[in-house]
Parts: sequence; C-alpha cells; structure tokens
Amino acid sequence: MFLAYIGAILKKTHVGDYIIKNKILARLFMKGIDCKNIPKLEESRNILNETSPLPIGTSIVSNRNKNIMQYDLKIIIPVYNVEKYIAECLKSVIDQDCRYKIKIQIINDGSTDNSLARLSPYLDDEKVSLISQKNKGFSAARNKGLETLDSKYIMFLDSDDTLEPNSIELLLDKAFADNADIVEGSFNYITKNGRTKGIVHKDLNNVSSELLIGYPWGKVIRATLFSRVQFPLDFWYEDSIISYLIYSLSSNNSTISNSVYNYRYNSSGISVTSKQNPKCVDTFWITELMLDELGALKLPKTDRIVNLFFSQVILNFRRTRYMSDEVKKAIFVQTIYLIKRKFKNCEPSKKFDELYNSLLRKDYKAYYMLCTFL
Repeated sequence: MFLAYIGAILKKTHVGDYIIKNKILARLFMKGIDCKNIPKLEESRNILNETSPLPIGTSIVSNRNKNIMQYDLKIIIPVYNVEKYIAECLKSVIDQDCRYKIKIQIINDGSTDNSLARLSPYLDDEKVSLISQKNKGFSAARNKGLETLDSKYIMFLDSDDTLEPNSIELLLDKAFADNADIVEGSFNYITKNGRTKGIVHKDLNNVSSELLIGYPWGKVIRATLFSRVQFPLDFWYEDSIISYLIYSLSSNNSTISNSVYNYRYNSSGISVTSKQNPKCVDTFWITELMLDELGALKLPKTDRIVNLFFSQVILNFRRTRYMSDEVKKAIFVQTIYLIKRKFKNCEPSKKFDELYNSLLRKDYKAYYMLCTFL
C-alpha cells in the first residue's frame, strides 16, 4: 500500500519510478519521515523566531527622486574583500567597446583586505566612481548605488564575476530597440574546473518573466523599476526581490542569445556553506516578506506569482533540509498559513497540484516527499 501511496504522490516521475521499483529504498525513506509533533501555528512561529529572528528590513522605499538622466547605464559593483578578483572584474567593464554613456559605481563596503589597492589603478577612468562606507552588507551596498537614479538602465555586477566582451552594447542595443524594461543575456558558469554554459537564451522580445533567471546580474533593468524597491537589509536570499517585485513591475522584457556574464562559482557562498546555519530560516522570512510587499505595492497575484510561490516552497524546504525536524515542521505549518492568507482563491499549475493538496490536507509526509523529489 505504501508503494501505491508514493506512486500517487510522485505522479510517476523518473525519481518516483525508481523508488517504487526499489522497495528497500522506499521503505527506508518512508520510515525516515517523522510526522509526529507537528507544532501549532503560534508555536511554529516561535520556533522560527527562536532559531533566527525575523529581520526588520523592508524592500519598499519612498519614491526616489528621479534625477536628470545623465547616463544610459549605471553598473553597480559592491566590493567587500575580493582582492583576488576585483581587478579582473573591473577590467572586463572598462575594456568594453561601447558607444553608450555609462557610469561604473563601485561601493566599497568596508573592505579590510587589499581590495582598494587592487581597484585604485582604475579610479582615474572618468567612468568610474567610488563610494566607501562601513561594512553594512551586500544589500546596503547595492542600495547605496540605487540612491541616485541618474541612468536609464541599471546593471548589477558582483565583484568576483566578469562581463563578456561587448556585452554592454549588446544588451543596451536590444533595450533601446525594444524600449524594454529588462533585457537578459545568456551566461556562463566559471568553476575551478573551467567554464561551462549556464542559461542559454534565444533572441526574443516581449517574453514572459518566467523565462528570466531570478538573479539581479546578467541583465539590464530599467532604473525606474527601483523607484520604490530596494534590497531588504539583514536578510539572506535578498535577491528574491527580482522575481517577486521587479519582474511584477516590468511589462516588456527581452532576451538575447549572446553570453554576457561570467558567474564565478563561489565555494564559500551561502548556498554551499550554509546547511545548518540558523539564517537559513530567512528563506521562509523572505518569502513571507515578498508576498506582503506585493500587496503593499498593489501588485496582482498573477499565475506567475502563484507558481513562483510553490517553486519557492520546494526551494525553502531544500535550503533548510539539514536543519532540525522541529524547524522543518514549523516552516511546513507557517507555509500552510501563508497559503490560507495569500492564496485563498488561487490554484497553481498542474505541476504543483499534489504539493498544493498535500499542504491543504496538512499531510507532512506527502509534502516532505514532494519537496524532496519534485
């Protein structure tokens, strides 16, 4: 009977077929899911707050002053202790063959290594501007660059990554030709073993934002989309504003097939090193914040947002899978409450039917299995 249960839940996915055929694995997996002691709503909230308190940051700001558009593009580069990579990063921008007027805004976020010395040779370039501040974190550094909206488009570049040659001109050519809100290019992964293809796009206009990646880099974004939006302070996973808020504010997006960005795999990044870090709970807090702020900005809960949320449910589970059962169950309970508050009359696409129903049924075992294997 338990094999039929697995089959029904997993809808005969490849992983589901494998588990069903492997009875020993199925029994072990089923046995390993502890469904006891599911906390009540208030208790679940307390568990998460005791593990990692809800940050007080927000993604919403008062309407920023729209300055005179002096530039076609401003490139915001936060810098914190990246002496190994910053010169290569800046060189990839300054060496661009580009007819557009650009500003390279470097935010030194209190670096304590030799980053400033490494970037100083580039400060004589008239395109480059440096702001130094006490260490406040990645969000605060990006937000500093957003304080002045004096360009038509914004680009974010992480200081350990690089731009491909001619990428700025390719992105801006498409942006101005289509009068696009966002133009995203293809990108590459750079690992210690070499370079591999990441997302590969086609040359398209008026594309759904569902085709875009949920990171701020690898694209140009119309600056006015940040008139009321910033990166929330003190949260992990602050990039969530891109998929939830910025994409909801945009209406005309394009893609180009050219590779424009080289993303360096970071072995010390959050996604690699976090595992049992209490701040992993931020993955739920940021989800809740995004849904609240969609409402505050009076942005509709479109089908895209509904499906994004259920993808996020799976991602939240995986980000916290190494944490205690108590925390995982607390997120389960709080997720059910989020659905009741935010998606009362909304249903996801067929892909998420079983996950949606498992949450409505408060079926922790089904939810656990689906989040593991979908």
